[in-house]
Amino acid sequence: MSENKRFSVVIPARNEENYIQKTIKSIENQDYKGFVEIIVVDNASIDKTAEVAKKLGAKVVTEMRVGLPRARETGRSVAVGDIIVYVDADTLLPKNYLTVTENTFNSNSKIVATSNPIKLTDGTPWQNFWCSAFFKIVYPVQNALLTIFGLSHQVIGGNFAVLSKSLDEIGGFDTSIEFYGEDLAISKHLAKVGQIKIISNLYGSTSARRLTTQGTFRTFGIYFKNFFTVLIINRGSNGNLLNSFLKITLILVILMTFLRYSHLWTMSSHNNIELIEYFLGLLFAYIIYGFFYPKSNLYGRVFSRFIVNNPIVSLTFDDGPSPNTLKVLEILKKENIKATFFLIGNQIDMYPEIAKQIIDDGHCIGNHSRNHSYTLPFKGSSKILNETHSTQIKIDALFKGQKDENKKIFRPPHGWRSPWMMKTMKANGYKVITWDVGLDYLPFVSSKFIYKRIVGRTKPGSIILLHDSIWGKPNDNRENLVNALPNIIKTLKKRGYSFARIDKMI
Repeated sequence: MSENKRFSVVIPARNEENYIQKTIKSIENQDYKGFVEIIVVDNASIDKTAEVAKKLGAKVVTEMRVGLPRARETGRSVAVGDIIVYVDADTLLPKNYLTVTENTFNSNSKIVATSNPIKLTDGTPWQNFWCSAFFKIVYPVQNALLTIFGLSHQVIGGNFAVLSKSLDEIGGFDTSIEFYGEDLAISKHLAKVGQIKIISNLYGSTSARRLTTQGTFRTFGIYFKNFFTVLIINRGSNGNLLNSFLKITLILVILMTFLRYSHLWTMSSHNNIELIEYFLGLLFAYIIYGFFYPKSNLYGRVFSRFIVNNPIVSLTFDDGPSPNTLKVLEILKKENIKATFFLIGNQIDMYPEIAKQIIDDGHCIGNHSRNHSYTLPFKGSSKILNETHSTQIKIDALFKGQKDENKKIFRPPHGWRSPWMMKTMKANGYKVITWDVGLDYLPFVSSKFIYKRIVGRTKPGSIILLHDSIWGKPNDNRENLVNALPNIIKTLKKRGYSFARIDKMI
C-alpha cells in the first residue's frame, strides 16, 4: 500500500475576509489522515483577510504583486507537500476531496494533475442551470477539443491538484498572466509532462458572485474568449482577445493598402479605388479607437477597470490641486473614503499646501502631466517624458518623509494616447490609468446628471473619473460635483461597494 502523500492546500486571496473562513474550515474537516498544510497567500488585500486566516491557524504569506498566477507561485515557493491543491478563497471542498485525490494519483503514475467540476452554493436557478450545463456539456466538448490539439484536459482554476515535482519540471506558473487564461496555460504546460485527470463525480462548490456581478453571459463569454486565445495564440490573454484581433487586423489593413497603392495587387481601377477608400476608412477608425477610447488597449496596456470578485471601486479626481480640492477632501474625510488624485505639475506649483494635504489625508497621488496639453500624445518621446517626469519629481518630493509608497501612475490628459506615448510610459515604469465611468466635466451637466450617470454605470472594479478642478477654468467652483459626490458615495455604500485607492489595486 502506498505511503500517504503530503498535501499543501494553497488559497490565493485578495480581499476575501467574508469567504475565506468557510473555505479553510472545509479543508480542516477533510477525512484525510495524512499531512495537510493550509497556506493562504494574501495578494495585497486591503481588508482583514490575513488576520482571519491567521486566527484559523493557516500559514499566511504575502504577495504584493497583484495577479492570480503570482499568488499561486508564492504559495508554491513555501509549500512542502508532494501534492499542491489550489483552491479559490470562496470554494468549498467536499469532505473526501483529499482522499479521492490521493487515490486518483496512486492509480496511475502518469497523472500529474487532477481537477473536478463545481456547483454553486448560492446561485439562482438560472445560474445553477448554466453552471450545470457547462460541466455536463461544454466542459467535456472543450476537453475533447484539447485532445484534438494534442493536449490533455484543462484544470478548473477554482480547485485543482498538481504534483509539486511536475510544477518544478515545467517551471511553475506563467506570472505574466494577471488573471484570465491562467488555468488553460498551466494545463498546456502540464500536458507536456503527464496526464490531467478529471474526477467527474467529485464536486466542489463555489460562490456565484462572479456570475452575479459580471452577468452570466458576460462571464461565460469572457471564459470562451480566453480559452481560444490561450489555445490558439499560446498566451494568457487577460481578457484582451479583441485587442489582439484589432492589432492583427490593423497590420493587415496597412499591408493591403500598401499593396494596392504600389500596384502589386492588380484590379480594375474602379474597384481598386473603392477598396482603398474602404480600408483607409477602417484604418482611420482603428487609429481613433486606440487614441480616444479610454478602455482601448490597442496602443498598450491601460487600467480602465479592475477584475475583482468583490464590489470594490476606485474614485479618482483629475486636474487639481485647486481650492476646490479642499471641498472634495472634506467630503471624503466625512465619508471615510480614500481616493486617488491625478495632479497637474503647474497646479502643484500654485497650490503645494493643498497637494500636501491630499497625502496627509491618506489619499494616493498620480501624474497628470505638467500642463494638461492637448498635443502631448503627438510630441516626441523625449518631450513626453520631460513633461511627465518633471511632474513626477514634484510628486515624489511631496512624499518625502512619508511611510506610504509612491507608485508611478499616469493618466494622460483627456485620456488621449499614442503608441509612442504608451511605449515611453511603460519603458519608464509608469502604469497608465484611464477609467470606465465618468463625464462630470462638461459645463452644462447638473449634479443630478452626474449622480445618475455614476451610480447607474458603476460596476465592481470600476475606475470612476471625476474632476476636483477643470484645467483652464480657474473660476469653476465644481458646485455640480460637490453636490453630487456625497450622494454618489452613500448610494454606492448602500449597494455594498467599498472604495480603494488605485495604488492598492494594481
